Amino acid sequence: PVQLRSIAQAMRGIVKVVEKATGFFNNLLVLVLVAGLVLTLFQIASGDGQTFGLVEALWQALMRTIDAGAVTADSGWQFRAVMFVVTLGGIFILSALIGILNTGLEASIDELRKGRSIIVEQRHTVILGWNDDIFAVLEQLIQANANQRRACVAILAPKDKVEMEDELRERLGKTRTTRLVCRTGNPRDAADLAIVATERSRSIIIMSPRNQSADAEIIKTLLAITARPHLGGAYNCVAEIRDPRNLHPAGIAARGQAQIVLVGSMISRLVAQTCRQSGLSIVYEGLLSFAGDELYFAAVPALIGLSYAEAINKFRTSSIIGLVRPDGVPQVNPPAHTRIEQGWQVIAISQDDDTVLPDAGVFKLNLAAIAAVEAGDAAVREDIIFVGWNWKLPQIIHELDAYVGPGSQALVLGANQAGAQKLAALQGSLHTFGAVEYRQADITDRSVLEALPLASASHIVVLSNSEDFDPDEADARTLIALLHLRDLARLNGYRFSLTSELLDTRTQELASIAEADDFIVSDRLIGLLLVQIAENPALNAVFTDLFDPDGSEIYFKPIEDYIKPGLAVDGYTVYAAATRQNQSVIGWRLQQDKSDASRNYGVYINPHKDGMVQFAPGDKLIVLSED
Repeated sequence: PVQLRSIAQAMRGIVKVVEKATGFFNNLLVLVLVAGLVLTLFQIASGDGQTFGLVEALWQALMRTIDAGAVTADSGWQFRAVMFVVTLGGIFILSALIGILNTGLEASIDELRKGRSIIVEQRHTVILGWNDDIFAVLEQLIQANANQRRACVAILAPKDKVEMEDELRERLGKTRTTRLVCRTGNPRDAADLAIVATERSRSIIIMSPRNQSADAEIIKTLLAITARPHLGGAYNCVAEIRDPRNLHPAGIAARGQAQIVLVGSMISRLVAQTCRQSGLSIVYEGLLSFAGDELYFAAVPALIGLSYAEAINKFRTSSIIGLVRPDGVPQVNPPAHTRIEQGWQVIAISQDDDTVLPDAGVFKLNLAAIAAVEAGDAAVREDIIFVGWNWKLPQIIHELDAYVGPGSQALVLGANQAGAQKLAALQGSLHTFGAVEYRQADITDRSVLEALPLASASHIVVLSNSEDFDPDEADARTLIALLHLRDLARLNGYRFSLTSELLDTRTQELASIAEADDFIVSDRLIGLLLVQIAENPALNAVFTDLFDPDGSEIYFKPIEDYIKPGLAVDGYTVYAAATRQNQSVIGWRLQQDKSDASRNYGVYINPHKDGMVQFAPGDKLIVLSED
């Protein structure tokens, strides 16, 4: 019935046109009938003396109504007079009919272009709302749907349908096996949700509007969705919330049918971790993107009874990073001695879900190449300078407070005075930062940057000011600051790490000129995260654990802590060396490829264990560790 209503709505305009045209057809038929009767009853002959029966007379009259040129070949003045009247009447009636058809069809097409017709899709992905993240979201959905013959993504946003289609065509180009359908409507209106058939969808991604009431609008959208029961029993939604205080109300509105992602905290934690470890954003983007190896859950009965440490080297082409208990709770990097029981699953980084197979052959560990385990270093003082201000900065400083050593200091350079008040309110909740100073200044002014204590800075983080400037201008100001800072470091020999947050994916290509150590394109990462969770809701708990400073996180560790440099070893030996320290390997970073974009800047995620590698001093092992 829903599909019939959709088809009826799409054809409604054409039906109205046909109804209006019916009257003109009736007039035309009356004209033809009268002319035929006149020719027959009065036995009016053509110029050659031929008379007509009723059927032939009707045919002759009909031909004159639809073809005005036919009357020129007629002869006999009585016959000509009748046919002239028929032809003249036909011209007026058909002209009016053509006008009605043309106007009606144009109106019908315009109505369809408004994007208000109900779609007939099933098991499709629905995107509600529109912001700059949507292009990264769609890129990932197109890649995820590459193995499907006919996939559909329906977009509902308070935006003109044609404008949406033009932007998508310009930014995405060909969409391979995925068909994009745009509709204009309000995602917070339950009636408008029927246009994109949310009740028949496979998954729903709710995009956050870029305004002060974003969280309130997300909660309203969740209420509108759950007001319409899903035909399959339950919705699979994913929504982003900025303010932690709105997390609980969003959960109530979702009624257990949505994964709520606290994007502000996740991006803040990523910035906090990345500024201390260059290359971390590349790892996260690799895990979140469908272009490479991703995270999968898999039940592997052959592992029952084995320890977590033994299970890791049972896979040649997959990296095991955790376990999922029968209750569905994931545990990232569990203790190495944990025994795998019936009903447990592994969390694996693999090329596809069907490649998580215990396929390791016979191997022998090179025990002589494994380095002795040494005690970890204690947290040290770190002075961090933040150039630029946005709403995530207080959360970034709060996250860094869990990593830096006592007495560390933070200096913030912002464009408005509002930042000083927000940082002042943050001071009481910090434990390891000794002081947080705020300076109001223009970050693009070189003299202002020269006055900063760059010589003593451990890390510098440049943030795009998305509150006072539009995305293009904010990223442009960020690039100018990056160029000045890198030039000052080169001229004066400063040795700080330089990390930047960008808003637009396209800006990252220009940013390579600034030679920053790492870039975080926050909009793109948020988009990647939403798609991963939409495809597999259970991954929300995994990513929350990875970003949480209280659990196991991703670290770049010196290879010397695991393997003796200069010796050729296979991946089995490398993974076993990390397992001895209760750590799970994700991959490694080779210093010689650090500046090579074609080699993913030296970051190799999920390398095959049967391959040989020779590490050099300065190389890093990428592991999951508690410290």
